[in-house]
Amino acid sequence: MESKVSQIAEKLLKEGVEQGETEKKKIVDSAREEASSILSAAESKAASIIQEAEAKAAELKKNAESEIKLSGEQAVSALKQKITDLVITETVEKSATGSLADPKVMGEYINTALQNWKGEASSVEVLLPEASRASMESALSAAVQNTLFNQVKLTFSKAVKGGFQIAPTGSSYKITMSDEDFSGFFKEYLRPRVRSILFGE
Repeated sequence: MESKVSQIAEKLLKEGVEQGETEKKKIVDSAREEASSILSAAESKAASIIQEAEAKAAELKKNAESEIKLSGEQAVSALKQKITDLVITETVEKSATGSLADPKVMGEYINTALQNWKGEASSVEVLLPEASRASMESALSAAVQNTLFNQVKLTFSKAVKGGFQIAPTGSSYKITMSDEDFSGFFKEYLRPRVRSILFGE
């Protein structure tokens, strides 16, 4: 009897151990499977984060390169404009001021303006800078009388700083041709040519 009980106990123990081993194997396999799944999901998430970061970095790089290129082009354009303006200012403004101080040149400008006058006035007044009275009065008096007008009156005024003004006698309007007007006209005319010469544009 004792032997039978011992056999039964041994059988039960053996079955219990086998069942425990099977259960243990199931638990370990399940844990391995879950760990593999977690690891795979983590690797996929990491790859997605890296891909997104690389895309953002590429976009930032592209934007930065575009901004740098645009800023560089604007800086070059502004520098070209400053160089062009400097060359024009040095050549035109000094030449315009110098030529408008020459009585002969002024006489030609005034004559051209009077000959192309479209108004109906028979007499006009030419206003000149008071500062140029000594050099201009006698030289211009003879030059401007040879026009289509019955009378051309030369008047010198402190209000006129450079160039000249023409006004029909008795009228409230006048045409002004100042140093700035001449400079502005020649600058606009010369700007494309100077850019072409300097920069081949």
